[in-house]
Amino acid sequence: VRALGDIGQVRIVSESSIGSNLRRIEAITGAATVQRLRNDEEVLSDLATMLATTPDDLTQAMSRKVAEVKALQKEIKSLQQSAAAGRAGDLVDDAVDGVVVARIDGLDRDTMRDMAVVARDTDGIDAVVLAGAGVNGGVVLISAVVPDGRFVAADLIDAAAKTVQGGFGRKGDPPLIIAGGKNIDGIDEALQQVRANAGIDAV
Repeated sequence: VRALGDIGQVRIVSESSIGSNLRRIEAITGAATVQRLRNDEEVLSDLATMLATTPDDLTQAMSRKVAEVKALQKEIKSLQQSAAAGRAGDLVDDAVDGVVVARIDGLDRDTMRDMAVVARDTDGIDAVVLAGAGVNGGVVLISAVVPDGRFVAADLIDAAAKTVQGGFGRKGDPPLIIAGGKNIDGIDEALQQVRANAGIDAV
């Protein structure tokens, strides 16, 4: 350009790293800047309409929505925990020699963990291992044992974790281990390995 004034309005749209101590800044100028501002105004207007507010009050309306979502998520979590406690009772009914080994698909990791802990804490139960296809994909594998009992949580699922192409950090012998994996097709085989490790392979 002949002079900086020829550039007109400038708006930075991105910046990124292109090497050690090097940054790339991208910007638009002139009429493109005006069009970008108009597009942004349209987006804000659409969002305001969706939230039944005005662009000026969009931040407050969004904050309220976020608070509502968090409250609903908390309520859902509470209901899931209650449901987990109820299902844990069914799992205990199917225990063999104080050991519960079951496949449960479609739950998130926290819900499966809660279910395993509730079942483990039931009188007469020494170990609980649950596995299934998680609600967000992949495999969830939980091992919960009675502290200082006859089972080691890690030993019960060591081979199973490999079968589902997953793993877990082994530091000490915690009574509760949460593992993950990729191979959903290997879940049934993994649970059979758990039964073998627990001495209930023939059941």
